[in-house]
Amino acid sequence: FNPATANVGANSIQYTYGPANCRSEGSFSITVLPATPVMVGNDITICNNQPDITLDFTPRGGAWRGNGIVDSLQGIFSPQQAGAGAQILTYRYVEPSNGCVTTARKTIQVAPVPTVNIAEATVSFCLFDGNIILPEELNVQVSPTGGTNNWTGTGITNAAQGIFNNNNLNLGTYPILYTYTSPAGCVASDSLIIQVIPKPQATAQMDTTVCISIGNLTLQAAPIGGQWSGSQINTNSGLVN
Repeated sequence: FNPATANVGANSIQYTYGPANCRSEGSFSITVLPATPVMVGNDITICNNQPDITLDFTPRGGAWRGNGIVDSLQGIFSPQQAGAGAQILTYRYVEPSNGCVTTARKTIQVAPVPTVNIAEATVSFCLFDGNIILPEELNVQVSPTGGTNNWTGTGITNAAQGIFNNNNLNLGTYPILYTYTSPAGCVASDSLIIQVIPKPQATAQMDTTVCISIGNLTLQAAPIGGQWSGSQINTNSGLVN
């Protein structure tokens, strides 16, 4: 007998036994009492760094149970206490007039806050370097992947791709903010400083002629710290045999 599909009130039940010419019957009545429908809304996804939320449900007067419930009567749920994962909550309501119990379930998917890390806090680019694609220049680490990117700050010409262009800027420092939104809608950010510096002028010694027998010749250049290229030269020291 399924009371959910029966009539509210008296339901007559008959039981018959025996062949048609020798049949015995018995009957009784099942009274189905009304139960108040319980509404708890749709399943939701929230981030585990959000503050406590109050669930929307009717009728009031019942009690919530489940991981993360910090107030069973008011329906207050703490994502930080629950932790990441699918939290299955149950609301139980007892009809005051007849003691009938109605329950409903609600699943709250608690998504982890993404991690964002830019390895370098300060980077330098030369003035008039043109378009610089920051994700390619910086070691940006995000988890979980698959979300959306947003770069903001002076010099950013494409927020989604993180393109920085300093052609119209002056020498100086420019703060840049990187904000990442995970597939679940959770947000994290990191920042860096871009230094726009003048392009150095490299000078090498004048052309020269030397005898093949002089041995090693060390070429001179300024500023130091660059690299040489050419036939039979040490790229770091500028030594030529």
